Amino acid sequence: MSSKQYYYKPQQDTVVFTAPDFVLVTFGTITTTEEDNTKEAQWVRDTFTAIKQAAPAGRLRVLMDFRTIDSGEFNSHESNKIYQAILQDPAIARVALFGLHHGWQLMVDLLRVFVPTKLKTFDTEAEARAWLYAAD
Repeated sequence: MSSKQYYYKPQQDTVVFTAPDFVLVTFGTITTTEEDNTKEAQWVRDTFTAIKQAAPAGRLRVLMDFRTIDSGEFNSHESNKIYQAILQDPAIARVALFGLHHGWQLMVDLLRVFVPTKLKTFDTEAEARAWLYAAD
C-alpha cells in the first residue's frame, strides 16, 4: 500500500492518502480569523484535488479527526462553501468525522442536509473507520 502525506504548516494539519481510496485528515491547531480559516479550507480543497488525480477511480473514503478543534475555531462563510463543494464531489464516497466538539454538531448537521448519506459523525475512530468500509 502506498501513501502520500500533505502538511499545512500554519495549523499543523495533515492529510494522508493511502491508495487506493483512504484519506485521513488530522486537524492541528484552531484558526482564529476568517482569513486563516479560509486559507486552511482552500489548502484542504487543493489537497483533495491532488489526491483525486492520484486516485482516478475516485470513491474516496475520508476520515476526519477533529479532536484538537474546539469551540474557539473560527469558521468562515467561504470555508463552509468549500467544504460543502468537497462533500458534493462524486469522487468522495463517504466522510466520517470523530472527536467533534459538541458545539460543532450544528455545523455538521447543516452540511449533512446536502449529502445525507455521505457524511456521518462518530464518537470513536474505530466506529468511524468501520462505517467507512461498511457495505454501501
